[in-house]
Amino acid sequence: MHKIGILVNQGVMATAVTGVIDVLNVANGVYKKRTGANADAFSWQLIGVDKKYVESSQGLVFKADVWLEETSEFDVLIWPGSQYRSDQDLWQLCKSLKPFHPHIVKLAENAELVMSGCTAVPLLAHTGLLADKKITASWWLDSFFQRHIKGCKLDTSEMLRLDGKFLTCGATSSFLLLTWYLVRHYLGKDIADTVARYLLIDTEQVKQSAFFALNDLPEHQDGEMRKLEQWICDHLDSSIDVSTMAYKLNISERTLTRRFKKLLGVAPMQYVQIARIERACGLLKTTNKTAQQIALGLGYQDDAAFRKLFIKHKGVGMGEYRRNKEFFEL
Repeated sequence: MHKIGILVNQGVMATAVTGVIDVLNVANGVYKKRTGANADAFSWQLIGVDKKYVESSQGLVFKADVWLEETSEFDVLIWPGSQYRSDQDLWQLCKSLKPFHPHIVKLAENAELVMSGCTAVPLLAHTGLLADKKITASWWLDSFFQRHIKGCKLDTSEMLRLDGKFLTCGATSSFLLLTWYLVRHYLGKDIADTVARYLLIDTEQVKQSAFFALNDLPEHQDGEMRKLEQWICDHLDSSIDVSTMAYKLNISERTLTRRFKKLLGVAPMQYVQIARIERACGLLKTTNKTAQQIALGLGYQDDAAFRKLFIKHKGVGMGEYRRNKEFFEL
């Protein structure tokens, strides 16, 4: 039997905890039915990081099975995310958990797999365990990492990233994909895919970039940058490059890139791409313009290149997006 330890701290997302357990429970049922085994494939315990009774961000109280200090070894360590309120609150949580780092590091070193998602990724990274690791996290945490946590190879366009025994995932609901990977790792593709069908887990989920939106980028008070952002949105039909944007602010391209990443969590050209994709989505929903006309109107002479960019961001082609626009508006 594989022992799973689930770290729970104050403010954890309830669904990220109960959802992991639900997937493991269904996997146990499928495993016993397929193999004829009497014993479960997985057992789990809730590990109280800072308290024995942990209140989730939704007010649901979990009673931890064990204290962090009492534990020694699990096959898999999972750290679900907490509800995000602000960068300041998340950074305070990181610092408040620092006294528990030695215990967390010890558990992680003894585990075969260490998994975290959403806001738990920076919590885990703050222990130093993810230094030089290829990781992902919720796409809107880019700027948080820029400000507070260095040394990780972060790519928030990815839904999942595995580096060695460390598996990280995006926003809270991606715990389904994370736990599916765990089931596949230990029980094989056939059982994992059956679990996915029972629970409607999309194992071919699009990249997180499909969910990027300008309105969800961090707010800031930099007046010059705000003017530049507006200029970009007003000139999406023109050729825009980093040198032109840097010239607008009378700074170097390197300084511009640092400024974008610090304030918005994205690179300058990534911001332009997001703006163009959003404009294209609006045109697909509200006009009868062809994909070629939309691409040309957004500064692309080669509509094939824009089509590829659209698929990269949205996970579907422009035609499919238009046909299913009601779904994408949900």
